[in-house]
Amino acid sequence: MGHHFAFYSGYSASELDLVDDIQCDVFAHWKRIRGDALMPARTAFDPLDVFRALPMIFLAENRSNGAWFFRVVGTGIATHTGFEASGRWLTELGARLDVAEMERDFNAVAKAGQPARHVTGLPVVGRDWMLFDRLLLPLGHARTVTHLLGVCRFKD
Repeated sequence: MGHHFAFYSGYSASELDLVDDIQCDVFAHWKRIRGDALMPARTAFDPLDVFRALPMIFLAENRSNGAWFFRVVGTGIATHTGFEASGRWLTELGARLDVAEMERDFNAVAKAGQPARHVTGLPVVGRDWMLFDRLLLPLGHARTVTHLLGVCRFKD
């Protein structure tokens, strides 16, 4: 299965072509806390404000020069992928995911400071490939992305 990765500077749910209620809710919340800034600060994001989405979100921290650390990964993501990534570096997940592709996506969003959506096929433990739809929302200050908020959707 091929993949699609695109930035969205218009910041509208219709432009992002979001079909998942959870992605739409988190995106609307991200826009609200962003205000007039390019992106909201990490401190402005309270996970409890998107409680319903918690199983399907992750928060990755840009520790230094493109090294990504998963602060937290929702239980729904862990269930679908078959492993827990919370408290781990992206590079530690190489046996299970295309880490190079994820690093490219994460770093592209960090450089642009704009939301992006990535849709691709993903191998899942004990199953064939399934659709993986990831919305990446930057968090930070000025033009510096300190964290990425990811909202995932899986579909058989």
